Amino acid sequence: MLINLGSCSYVGVPSDIKNNFKPCFNQNKSDIHSKINTQGYYVVKEPLQKSLSDNGKALKNNQGEVSDTSHYCTLFFEDGTFLANFFDINEDRCKKGMSDIPQLFQEIAQDSKGKTAKSFYSWFRWGKYSISGDTIKAKWTNHPLSISPNWSAWEVWYKIIDKNTLVEISSTPLHHMTDSDWKNFEIYSKRDTIPKIPARFVPASVVPEPNSWLKQKKWYWCNPSDWKNYRKARKKN
Repeated sequence: MLINLGSCSYVGVPSDIKNNFKPCFNQNKSDIHSKINTQGYYVVKEPLQKSLSDNGKALKNNQGEVSDTSHYCTLFFEDGTFLANFFDINEDRCKKGMSDIPQLFQEIAQDSKGKTAKSFYSWFRWGKYSISGDTIKAKWTNHPLSISPNWSAWEVWYKIIDKNTLVEISSTPLHHMTDSDWKNFEIYSKRDTIPKIPARFVPASVVPEPNSWLKQKKWYWCNPSDWKNYRKARKKN
């Protein structure tokens, strides 16, 4: 069984998120392989709150492993496309506790217009990134359903420790925030004193094409001709 999200209805991106997503998307052709890995994904294994001691340290079992963790996966594509906090959307595997991201990638690559691929590309937190020195600057937005259009967009910076290790160093909201939202965000930021857990690289033999739903939007691209060429290529494949 597949968690089918691709057939649902979506609404347009709010103007504030469009404006805050500048500069526009310009397909990255520069060599990024000397700084990060793109043939795979990065994952943060973060202990759940119930697995933390009073001082914020993870509680471990007899084998030295954290008993309850959440996995936060991110993917940096070669062309500058960014994918944040994605997961295996095969429901059968998830129910069995057998989430398999590399297998998910294989399934998408084998049927790039199938249900799995459509759900993968039309949901999740897609965006773009650039690299400046030892810092990755990424922006993403969610893609809420029309029945509950709760938009969220963020700019997240990562420090490159080495090609296999990244650490989040800052996050800033790009969506509309009320005064109450900002107050809560500031309070949370001040309380967030637990050191960030590094994201570790996980290699994959196959990585999906970066066919983000954002790439279907003309406003997202710097060059309108690139947008047209992309859409033509997608129709042919």
